[in-house]
Amino acid sequence: MTAGTAHDKAFEEAIEEIRPSFIQCPRCTKWVCKERCWNEEKGLDKECAPDVGVEMAAAQAARTVEEIHAHAQVASEDLPSKVDWKSNRLKASCPKCAAPLPGNVKFCPNCGENLYMGKKCAKCKAELSPGAKFCLECGEKVT
Repeated sequence: MTAGTAHDKAFEEAIEEIRPSFIQCPRCTKWVCKERCWNEEKGLDKECAPDVGVEMAAAQAARTVEEIHAHAQVASEDLPSKVDWKSNRLKASCPKCAAPLPGNVKFCPNCGENLYMGKKCAKCKAELSPGAKFCLECGEKVT
């Protein structure tokens, strides 16, 4: 029985040690991490009170993708039937060195640039949208 008691005590101590990193949402009563899942400004977890800036950026990105697909569809309909447009389609290129990318890769094979790492604002450290010229949080110009 002592092993069980010691285990229970160690488990309770571990819970108390980590407890300051979590907070309970008063709306949905879920426990969430303070660092990533808590909207401090609203006093609720991010599912109950999403970060408006993040949601707006995601919606804008989704709309841009929809427009690209719509334009690609129109462009393919306008091509003469003898043109093999699939073999002439555009390929992605590295934003750093402009080398063509062979497909869905995480790093540029030419310069090693991390293609999935989100950039952060130099002033407020907020995550920047791909291709952003200004920070959505503080308005700082992206260099």
